[in-house]
Amino acid sequence: MYDISKLKNEEGSILIVALIVLVLLTLLGIFATRTTEVEIQIAGNDMRYKRNIYSAEAVAMEAAQNIKDTGELDTAILTWLHGMGGVVRANVLDDAYWDANSQQSIEDANTRYMAVVEGIAGQTSLDMTKSRIHVYSIYGRRYNTANTNEGRSIVNIGFKKAY
Repeated sequence: MYDISKLKNEEGSILIVALIVLVLLTLLGIFATRTTEVEIQIAGNDMRYKRNIYSAEAVAMEAAQNIKDTGELDTAILTWLHGMGGVVRANVLDDAYWDANSQQSIEDANTRYMAVVEGIAGQTSLDMTKSRIHVYSIYGRRYNTANTNEGRSIVNIGFKKAY
């Protein structure tokens, strides 16, 4: 009836199939692990970028508040305030210039700000009895010199103040 010799014939085909399945599962696990590592790096970079840009913007707003709260602004006294044409693009990108010509934030040692007087706003009255609107360019920067891998962000905002 039944051929028992076929049941006793073990040629190892299940072993081969099991090994192939294990290799495929191992490769799938390695691929998933590497994908996860890349995603974690991307999330970390995004977090650092957002922290830098928001910190630079916050310190620029701190400078705007300082300009708003201060009466007459004197570029000779305030080292972070520069006259017209006093700051060019190369200065904004130069770390040494920032160290010497900007103000550190009261909140974060890695953030600094500086401002440039752009002059009197166009189309304002020259009547001496009326206030004049002064225009400023304010720069905020976040850069951790102790850990340069965190990147750097520089923000430029405009500000107007009437005197």
